[in-house]
Amino acid sequence: MSTKKLSNISTPHIAIAKRIRKAIKNCGLTESDFAKKIKIHKSSLSRYLAGRHAFSYEMLQGVVKYTGCDANWLLTGKSTQPNESKPKKVQKTTKSMTESQKNQMIDTQEKLIKSLEAKIKELETNN
Repeated sequence: MSTKKLSNISTPHIAIAKRIRKAIKNCGLTESDFAKKIKIHKSSLSRYLAGRHAFSYEMLQGVVKYTGCDANWLLTGKSTQPNESKPKKVQKTTKSMTESQKNQMIDTQEKLIKSLEAKIKELETNN
């Protein structure tokens, strides 16, 4: 996973970091447990959240995937869907889902990832 070092912590980066912390907390995970889920070291997650590294696509994708938060909310603080501004606790609910419901959730996540990719490109072109 490649990262780009930031010379200055940008305001959007700080805001995204705060939303990531909120998403992780609302999901019921510690930062350490979350780092394991997205297969990075806890120290790497700490560097992302402190602004010492730019967020990688893989890291942001992991946040969306494991917390169930809306990608637009994660990047902008605004939700594209009603009642999606707060991350969902997904882990417990997936156990009782049917295969069809799980497939629908995967489709939704793929749409969110595409939205996330577009927002990342938009942010990169604006900086």
